[in-house]
Amino acid sequence: MKIGLAIENKTNLKLFVEEFGLHYDIVLLTENNILNDNFDLIIVDRLNFDYYKSKIIEAKTDQKPSILPVLLIVEQKYRKRLKSEIFDYIEDIIWIPVYKDEIIARVQNMLTIRNLSKKQKKVTKSLNEDKIKLNQELKIKNKELKKRIVEAIHLLVKASEFKDVETSEHIKRVGKYARLVANIHERDSNFSINIFYAAPMHDIGKIGIPESILLKNGKLTNSEFKKIKEHPSIGHKILQEGNTEVMKMGTNIALHHHEYYDGSGYPEGLSGKDISLEGRIMTICDVYDALRSERPYKKPYSHDKAIDIILNGDERTSPDQFDPNLLDILKKNHKEFDNIYKKSII
Repeated sequence: MKIGLAIENKTNLKLFVEEFGLHYDIVLLTENNILNDNFDLIIVDRLNFDYYKSKIIEAKTDQKPSILPVLLIVEQKYRKRLKSEIFDYIEDIIWIPVYKDEIIARVQNMLTIRNLSKKQKKVTKSLNEDKIKLNQELKIKNKELKKRIVEAIHLLVKASEFKDVETSEHIKRVGKYARLVANIHERDSNFSINIFYAAPMHDIGKIGIPESILLKNGKLTNSEFKKIKEHPSIGHKILQEGNTEVMKMGTNIALHHHEYYDGSGYPEGLSGKDISLEGRIMTICDVYDALRSERPYKKPYSHDKAIDIILNGDERTSPDQFDPNLLDILKKNHKEFDNIYKKSII
């Protein structure tokens, strides 16, 4: 894999070259090679970022839907002076002074995400090629297509796990909750099967959110919260080119799982049935499991406490946020939710 470096400080530059030069192809960034060398990671300091900004944006655009990660190195004194829009063009920040162990962990993590992103692009391309052959061997190809869809989902979900505190068990549970609700809602069996596979992709957009925000223990600043609210739109952009039923449903779920029935959600402030059914189902399932799960900012709640919050509200949650029909399904079948959760932690 190829890493592009643009670092003025000779000590920091030497540290990166020595740590990664034996295992990766290290290239000093120039105006000529930034668009032509197909980098897997760009590491740049503040001054060079300003200098290469337009080229970095162009390189990231050219490589879509794959994600070209950019790691920015910034002096501590600029922490409060960074403009919020800079987060539109980078994936993570390391503050100077830099520490060897932190650098190794961050760079390896970003390269892992890059590798998974490239694999997902290849899998999606392969899925589209398979579609052309469906008329010849429809029955056989349907089985193969489903297998590859699941592989693509697993790759996407695994990529998001590298950057998020949410566990793989959370991802599995929300699919089971969603399938349960869909079955009770009396949708056709295909809808229930599709939502089971699509629900785990709800937070795939967090790939595009810096770890410094996702893993922060304290309260988010306004700019940080604004950034994290972009993950539904990022997830939508990643998945929107998928043309299977599961991928289309996953696209809706990624975009709509933070929209609320009363219009108080994001990113578009949709309300009522303007929100897709799969999005409305995902919202209530995700909130339930989030309440049950430990987070950097909260302890896990009991089943009874989680249900009480959803049905009666607290300072952050209101029952008006959820589809009344789905709220009724949860109320009548909440023990099934608890069973799914308990089985996942045994």
